[in-house]
Amino acid sequence: MSEIASNRWEAESSKAPIVTAGGIAQIAIMAVFSLLFAYILFGCVQGIFGGKKATMADKYGNMTAEGGKAEAPAAPAAE
Repeated sequence: MSEIASNRWEAESSKAPIVTAGGIAQIAIMAVFSLLFAYILFGCVQGIFGGKKATMADKYGNMTAEGGKAEAPAAPAAE
């Protein structure tokens, strides 16, 4: 009865179990997700404010099977 009166069980139950395998795993998983979020956020900021790069979409008009400049198609013969 004295243990209930001193509220020692309340102090023990409010402490997170960080030295157990489950507690360490939870901390590690939260760290991984935080780093993943930071990586994605950094990539978004870099994409918005970073320098413009030439992409495949920018080079679409110049693409051919051989990789050279595309030639204009020949006009059909008039009949």
